[in-house]
Amino acid sequence: MRTRCLAVIILSVVFVLGCMGGQEQTTTTLPEATIRSPTTNVVVPTTLQKDIQDYQTAMAGSDVSACDNIADEKIRELCMRDQAVKALNPRMCEDVTAPSLKDTCYHKIAITIHDKSLCSKISGNFVRNACNNKA
Repeated sequence: MRTRCLAVIILSVVFVLGCMGGQEQTTTTLPEATIRSPTTNVVVPTTLQKDIQDYQTAMAGSDVSACDNIADEKIRELCMRDQAVKALNPRMCEDVTAPSLKDTCYHKIAITIHDKSLCSKISGNFVRNACNNKA
């Protein structure tokens, strides 16, 4: 059940980030959660399922390089952001390229460690203002 909830959350974030990206991207169909090999009738994990497992593995530890195993760029960025927040290390936010994830990275850390100077690194006005009000 927990894995299913995490999968729904990650897919929702990926969907929202895709809508906010602003760049035209090619549409790909997401595969089913698992597929059966026609020759061996063995359940084979799909790329998305493997990415979710890699995300969970990365979050269970503290090594941000574990995020490098994730094939999907948006899930990998989410992993990098979450690792930075978990470590309370704003320097790790610099490696996040998605503007909305980078902003929330700085925002979450600034609020947690009460450091308003991090708010100035936030590009979005709404998130920056919220950060200044809460940090």
